[in-house]
Amino acid sequence: MKDEPERRYGKILLSYISDDHNGLDKEVEYFLLCGLNAKRSLLHQHKLKRDDIRIGVLSFSTNKCIPTYSSDKERGVFDFYCLSEEHNSKTFYVNGELVEA
Repeated sequence: MKDEPERRYGKILLSYISDDHNGLDKEVEYFLLCGLNAKRSLLHQHKLKRDDIRIGVLSFSTNKCIPTYSSDKERGVFDFYCLSEEHNSKTFYVNGELVEA
């Protein structure tokens, strides 16, 4: 639709997600805002708030049921890419570029 904002796509790889969450969109919101605001800070742009973004989850899978490994080459395909590992280690890519958070 012509009045709709531009859509962007991302992938977030989490080492753990609770099974009693309040919605997958709410779970990934933190990672998205953290990564995007790190990039916006580098560009001297204002921080985004929850109301500034809309999230839709297209897919979810677990390593226990489905092999989810992808090569590092896929990072450049997504507008936003986050790898969250154990001990709160997070790596963000925005438009294929590594962003230090």
